[in-house]
Amino acid sequence: APVGFRLSNPILNCARHSKIVLSVASTPKAIEIQIQDHGAGMSEAELARAGERFWRAEHVRQSPGTGLGLAIVDRLARANNGELILASVAGAGLKASIILPRAEQHKAVSHDS
Repeated sequence: APVGFRLSNPILNCARHSKIVLSVASTPKAIEIQIQDHGAGMSEAELARAGERFWRAEHVRQSPGTGLGLAIVDRLARANNGELILASVAGAGLKASIILPRAEQHKAVSHDS
């Protein structure tokens, strides 16, 4: 199980700015959580900085927040051998995909006496 991974940061971050769609997909190797909002989105330049601690996009600087949410999610995903992928078109919303590998299933070894 992922250690210390909390979904509240990216969900609350997206929900603060617009309605969101949350989806979860599962494969034998990974779990992917997608959070899509329909807010202002980010430019390519903003996306490049979105994972920096304390950085906030110009259009959200007047709203509550510290600029730590996406940085924390990114670091937690990487600490669990996963990744955070951000995709956006300015004016069309932001999609945050959190991909976490499944823990390897260890087969129990039986010892015949």
